[in-house]
Amino acid sequence: MVGVERSLEETAGGLRFKPPKTRHRRRAISLPANVVEMLRAHGRQADLRMALGIGRPAPGDLVFPLLDGAPYPPDKLSRD
Repeated sequence: MVGVERSLEETAGGLRFKPPKTRHRRRAISLPANVVEMLRAHGRQADLRMALGIGRPAPGDLVFPLLDGAPYPPDKLSRD
């Protein structure tokens, strides 16, 4: 299961996290076993972070951040 606890929006002032629009949007989503395994493999990148001297990610860090830890803009995939 993965939890949806916040959303990201792009404003004139930059990117910011906000709560979901309604309380029903805050939810848990079941993931297929192969996705869970891929996320576990991705999590093992902590070893690479340690080797680079970046340190382990904190529990609240993003799963797929930019190199500096910032979030990708919400429309990045559609722009690319």
